Amino acid sequence: MKTSDFNYDLPEELIAQTPACPRDSSRLLVYHRNTGAIEHRIFHDVVDYLNPGDVLVVNQTRVIPARLYGVKEDTGGAIEFLLLRRLNLTDWEVILKPGKKAKPGARFVFGEGELRAEVLSMAEDGGRTVRFEYEGVFEDVLDRLGQMPLPPYIHEKLEDKSRYQTVYAKVDGSAAAPTAGLHFTPELLERVRAKGVEIVPVLLHVGLGTFRPVKEEDVANHHMHSEYYEVTPEQAEAIAANRDAYLARLAALDEELTAGLADLPHKDIITFHEAFPYFAQAYGLNVAAVVNREPGDALSPARLAELVQVVRDLGAPPLFVEPQYDDMAARTLSAETGAPVYQLDPVVTGPEEDIPLTYYEDMMRQNMTVLQEALR
Repeated sequence: MKTSDFNYDLPEELIAQTPACPRDSSRLLVYHRNTGAIEHRIFHDVVDYLNPGDVLVVNQTRVIPARLYGVKEDTGGAIEFLLLRRLNLTDWEVILKPGKKAKPGARFVFGEGELRAEVLSMAEDGGRTVRFEYEGVFEDVLDRLGQMPLPPYIHEKLEDKSRYQTVYAKVDGSAAAPTAGLHFTPELLERVRAKGVEIVPVLLHVGLGTFRPVKEEDVANHHMHSEYYEVTPEQAEAIAANRDAYLARLAALDEELTAGLADLPHKDIITFHEAFPYFAQAYGLNVAAVVNREPGDALSPARLAELVQVVRDLGAPPLFVEPQYDDMAARTLSAETGAPVYQLDPVVTGPEEDIPLTYYEDMMRQNMTVLQEALR
């Protein structure tokens, strides 16, 4: 995978410079994996895509005003610090610019002397360990002098610091916001709970990896930085219980589908998707042939003749294609043999493929109906 694979044009004028008000009035893009359709909704509609028994995991990290602007103590040259990770009461890991001014021993001043810093050491990735000097409580000093570390493509000043926090933020430590959560409001979270969805908080402090660009052309060679996280036993148990319930429902569904297909008089099928043999293995069907090619591609004369013979020998079993494609090869084979063509969704399995249970269940029930009609 190359970094160039991710290149796309994003006109600067389309990047919002101020947050939507209220938070949940921002736009929401919904991609339907079963059809490929795209919907444009409003974020407060996200509750329509959650179901009773689901778990919504939220990150309760809180962004600190981690960007400091100051000057070098001896020359007055400008410097910018971005605080990444606290090591003890006085020492922090930071990234800064311009870096050439920040060799070990260099000293910097912020807020007309209210806060001072000395560089202790340099890291291989260009970061620094610095020691701060201050009076009182560091968090209070930082709240007065620091600025929220907005992304570089946001040029407007943030008037309300709370807008760069989620409404459920509790634990200081992030150098950037977990931005997907910024759109939730207390009212929307109550609607989520009212639908029977459990909200489970965990903790992940966003750190250096967010700010470091991927410089390697091959993404696999990019060095990923670690980030601090906490998941308590209770939180892990709640998430695991949801997965266990998911698997139980999945097993019950599979038993139901297997029973529904057990007594069909015909078992032979021919498929036009490599995933369809899953149904043969799971539900006792016999895949007589798998035709692997792009839906718009025609069959070669030799392959067509071979398949025609298979179909005729089996008494014209049904041909199964994907719903969203006009399959040229299937139409040709059907015209030659009289075998009927049916649409079957190529959903292959449940949680291992990260398929939502509601989508999986809907598609599997639809597939069972199609199979019963085709094979009776």
